[in-house]
Amino acid sequence: MKKCFNGKKKAGENNSEKQSDFHNSIVKNKVIFTIVLFMVLIAVGILLVNDYVKAQGGNINIEVLIDGVDDIPKIGRIGEPIKLEEYIEMWHHSGGYWSYEDIKIYDTDLNFDLTDEDALADKIKGEFVIERELDSKIYEKLIKAEDLKVVCLTTLKNPVTDEYKIIYDIFYEKPSIELKNGKIYFKGKPKLNFYKRDEINFEYIIGDTLDIQIPAVGFRFDYPIVLTFYSPGNDLSANFEEIPSGAVKDSEVLVSVVVNSTFEEEIKTNYEWEITDKKGNKINAEFLGNASEKQGEVKIPAGGEALFYAIFKMPESDVRIQFKINENGQEPVEKYLNNNILDSESFAIHLVKKYETERTFDLPYNALSRKIRFPLAEGEDITARLTKPRGEWKKGSLATGSLNIEQKDSQILKGIKLFKSYSPKTIGVSENSDTIELNPNVTATVERPVFGDDPLNKKWLNLPDPRKPKVLDGEFTYGGEVRRTYVYKRDTGLYDEDEIEVEGVAKAPFNPGSDRIFINAYIYNGKKDLKPPSFENKIENNGNMYLQKRLLWQSEPYTFDVIRWMCHIKATVNQVL
Repeated sequence: MKKCFNGKKKAGENNSEKQSDFHNSIVKNKVIFTIVLFMVLIAVGILLVNDYVKAQGGNINIEVLIDGVDDIPKIGRIGEPIKLEEYIEMWHHSGGYWSYEDIKIYDTDLNFDLTDEDALADKIKGEFVIERELDSKIYEKLIKAEDLKVVCLTTLKNPVTDEYKIIYDIFYEKPSIELKNGKIYFKGKPKLNFYKRDEINFEYIIGDTLDIQIPAVGFRFDYPIVLTFYSPGNDLSANFEEIPSGAVKDSEVLVSVVVNSTFEEEIKTNYEWEITDKKGNKINAEFLGNASEKQGEVKIPAGGEALFYAIFKMPESDVRIQFKINENGQEPVEKYLNNNILDSESFAIHLVKKYETERTFDLPYNALSRKIRFPLAEGEDITARLTKPRGEWKKGSLATGSLNIEQKDSQILKGIKLFKSYSPKTIGVSENSDTIELNPNVTATVERPVFGDDPLNKKWLNLPDPRKPKVLDGEFTYGGEVRRTYVYKRDTGLYDEDEIEVEGVAKAPFNPGSDRIFINAYIYNGKKDLKPPSFENKIENNGNMYLQKRLLWQSEPYTFDVIRWMCHIKATVNQVL
């Protein structure tokens, strides 16, 4: 029993020990959990504090620049300049002291020399602070900047030279600037610039000739300040400067790309062109500008730009242009890469069809001239299709340009233009459209003398066979282009909403072509010597049986004039060839 009891007791002791271990494990786990939770809370707290500090502008490196002294940034301006105004107003009291806010400055402290600016400023002591609440959008932009430059200037002028003063004329040292709580704080130790005369007279104050001198009893010192914010942002952005909407096979095509840099120092980076046809075949091109190779490295000046040109012959298909600058964003380091790659796939350089037609007109025997009328390209639409690389058409902008028609020399008779005159020579375009279709009719006049036959001036041409016409040709070529301005937002890479509006010009050619015209001129001016006709000399029915006889004989010759009627043929709506 005792042994058994002892056994049960030991068993109970074991259970108690297990419960104790379990309890200790729970406590230990609670402690560990509490420590982990506490560490998590600390980490979250640190992040929140960091965000708070950043929101207060604590992590911003703010550099104050003095206009007229320091180099002013050329790029990366944030918002519009803001104006701050502060003043110090001092009054002299009968107790022999000057007062400014709660400060009293006795005349004896100044050795009775009010114009001792340094002594007076020492008595005023320290800085004054100008604070101003900022627009929330501007404030958010400013606190996002890692490096912020603030340019300070004053609108005060030197009364003698009428030139603007600089900040150091009104402050002893370079002011400091702080951003927090949605406000900007401008801190500086002001100078007190006195009117350098012992006394002031009414003539100076009111412009009157009454010359009564009075002691100065009060002064106000104004401090008008203008602040402009800059943050370059270190970004490269590429844009098509010129890219045509279309081109004719074998014509020369020029594409240009401009790369803008917001880096404050000259940078060296990599670039690459890729020019392919519709099937992806590479197209040979000549490269000019800041870089003369298809790919490689290029230097871009601080805050400047680099221009890249590609020239190639248009193949018998659409063309795709790709351009890359610092594609990986590592040389130099960029955070924003959406504007580093250009691709014209959505608006490829389209192949433009060229029209070539022929037609024939007759110049009859009796026509001195003929005016013809015909549609270019046999009535096909002569079209220019504008495409913009990006953005929208500028409000109020129109597609403007012209289709130009030119007469070429005859191919049959070199150096001669077949037509005396023609119209139109130019068809102007000004339309609110991105697709322009023209169907022009050409009117032209051909005159007989161009064939060497000029009856009016008694210069006659005799052909060996008058039944066969003399044929000459003329040619009208046509072509032209239209342009239209578009606008787009160029992201500077500084802030999501920070974009610059940029203008570009889209260009598109009309279908070019040629109409070759053949004129069949029928010519006959008679002959100087004609073969004499033969006549019969006889009497018909000259028998006894015939009551009527028929006499045939050759008479004496008679001379008479022949009138040759000729005309000018006008063009008709339905021209007969």
